[in-house]
Amino acid sequence: MNRKKPATFTLTSPNYFSMALFLGMGVFCFYHQLTPLAIGSVLLAVVAGTSAKTLTLDSHHRHYRVGSQLLGLNFGAWQVLPPTQRMVVRYFSDFIVSSGEGGGLEYDQDSRYTILLSVPGSQQAAIVTSTRKYDHAVRIGCFLGRALGVEVVGFNQHKQQKVLLEAESQDA
Repeated sequence: MNRKKPATFTLTSPNYFSMALFLGMGVFCFYHQLTPLAIGSVLLAVVAGTSAKTLTLDSHHRHYRVGSQLLGLNFGAWQVLPPTQRMVVRYFSDFIVSSGEGGGLEYDQDSRYTILLSVPGSQQAAIVTSTRKYDHAVRIGCFLGRALGVEVVGFNQHKQQKVLLEAESQDA
């Protein structure tokens, strides 16, 4: 029986700078005989150096999860993978208006790229994840598109469509 292993994409990498900082703090605390603080610092270094946010796709069992990875173990709830006709990378922005310190209005725009599973015969799509960087969103969309064998399309802020990855033929 030829069963495929679930494919994993790393959304956010471990924080090696924080790991080095906590390790340095741990060494400093050991040197000054502050053992409880040293042990806590080393534990925080291990967490910072081994934790990541991941996207795991198990096409055999038709589910996916966006979760955390710690010490090589994946955590997070599995979501049912709907029948998908294509992957969509869509620009999305919020225009936020709030009152400022001086009583005036402050304007802020929060923008991001959302990765969606387009479901045939449905007006809505399933949101997988989102990111602020376009190139990262394209890599996530193409990862899912290749794994599912579907087309990946992108929409920019002007709602212009662009094919990012052609669908793989089912004959191969």
